[in-house]
Amino acid sequence: MAPQLTALYKHSYSNVAFDVIVASDNNALDFLLLHRNSLFPGVPVVFCGINDIFKYRFDPGSGYTGISEASDIAATIAIGLKLHPSTKKVILLSDATETGLINIALAKKVAVQFPAISFVEMADLTAPQLSLALNALEDDTIVLDLGFFRDTEGRAFAARESMDFILSASRRPVYTLWDFAMAPGAMGGKLISGRLQGENAAALVTRILRGARADALDIIESPTAYTFDYEGLKKFGIDESVLPVGAIVTGKPDTFYSRYKVYLWFGAALFAAQILIIALLLSNIARRRREEHARKEAVNALRETNQMFSLFMRHSPVNVFIKEMTATGSRILMASENFREMIGVPGSEMVG
Repeated sequence: MAPQLTALYKHSYSNVAFDVIVASDNNALDFLLLHRNSLFPGVPVVFCGINDIFKYRFDPGSGYTGISEASDIAATIAIGLKLHPSTKKVILLSDATETGLINIALAKKVAVQFPAISFVEMADLTAPQLSLALNALEDDTIVLDLGFFRDTEGRAFAARESMDFILSASRRPVYTLWDFAMAPGAMGGKLISGRLQGENAAALVTRILRGARADALDIIESPTAYTFDYEGLKKFGIDESVLPVGAIVTGKPDTFYSRYKVYLWFGAALFAAQILIIALLLSNIARRRREEHARKEAVNALRETNQMFSLFMRHSPVNVFIKEMTATGSRILMASENFREMIGVPGSEMVG
């Protein structure tokens, strides 16, 4: 295949000056490492979706950079065993492509961390053979899909098509390593984000187009996150509360609440704030009314007291006067009528 592809590229692009090349898997990168200098001399390469990046050695100034696909196989197996504690066997499902065989090898290295579990390879099968094998799995088994994209008869599967096929054949939980391989009913795992890989690769391409040297840009490790499918969790009776902290659950029913929950919570908060403001206003009004009522009662009491005192001063049978003593002297503040008559001084002249 490589000689024909090389001839095709040479014929089609011998007069085209490329600014950058993107390699999307191990096969593409292997091809470029062999033929780039003759087909596209000096053109920088950005790779993504590359497994087992440590087997590659890039010479200084070679013009290669990209995203390494470091699958967290151990974490995915561990969460599968936690969610299905009766598991005794894990199926390592793959095809016979280079990427598939690399993933199988990586999984076998990880398997030693789980000595109580039996690991069984399912690779290099036709689609019918795989369907029969999956359908016959026992209840103590889970499946780890390491990439079944081509069977031994040459039939190719897209990522979603592959997972749909596996789910249709397997009664047991199916885990995977990539978010783009997820489908309703799959369990999930510690997944690599294909979208983020693409975004990171595009960012590297942009920097190269703006003048950066490819080999001066660090190789980036693809981000991973615990991701699970709602239907898969429901199918095997797994509650979301037992999932790792921060886990993402995809495929939840599109209810009115799930679609508008941000607006609903905002509306509820706004309504609560309005109720609080109204309550404070009513409390303030009630307080003011109590204060006004107390003030009126105090004024009425003072008025009654003044009236009683005035009557006393006017009709008292004894002579009464009120005198204020100070450091510098004294002055009369009030005098009864009979006192004023006795002294013979008008009240207006006596007071003060």
